[in-house]
This record gives sequence, structure tokens and C-alpha cells, in this order.
Amino acid sequence: MSPCNVVEGVKRPYGYAYVRKNGKLAYAHRVIYEETKGPIPSGMEIDHLCMNKRCINPEHLELVTGAENKRRAALKLRPNCSKCGGEFKKKKRGERYCLPCHLARKRELYSVS
Repeated sequence: MSPCNVVEGVKRPYGYAYVRKNGKLAYAHRVIYEETKGPIPSGMEIDHLCMNKRCINPEHLELVTGAENKRRAALKLRPNCSKCGGEFKKKKRGERYCLPCHLARKRELYSVS
């Protein structure tokens, strides 16, 4: 697979990059998909095959149903942290974090020298 083309700059709360198109904000990956491959039909979503939400490489974007996109994401997500082996937890917005690593960072940040 070719390397990711990552959009730098502003991103939405869920990590997706956005751009201004015709005076309105739009997700960058959707704009690129429509410009390179055509319109996105109603009910369809764009799957980032590389799992990089900021990637706009058209080779990494595929049109799928919402159910298929969720199924693929569940298969791609690792259940445990690669650094410590801890189990991932989810925030309200769906973002994942490793609790043991998070606590270790907090201890390091607030430790008194």
C-alpha cells in the first residue's frame, strides 16, 4: 500500500481533518473521494483502509455501507495496548485510551522532583 497523505492543521473532535469547500466546512477525505472517484451515494460511508483518519490518499479510501465500516473497524482495532498490554477503554466520544499508560503519564506529569 502506498504511504498516507496526511492533512496537517485543523481537525474535528473525532480526529478527521476538514477543509473549506464552497464556503462550507467539509471532511477532507470526503472531498478528495468525490473529486477523484465521484459522488458518495446516500447511506454510504468512506472507509480509511489505512485506519488513519487524517489520510486523504484516494488509494486508501473505499466506499462501503455504515455497517461494513463498523465491522471492519472492529476487526482492525486491537483490544490491547502494544506498549503495556493493557486493555483499551472508551471515552464518551468513542475515542480509545489505555488506562495503565494514561495513569503512568499522569504520575510522571505530576511527580515531584
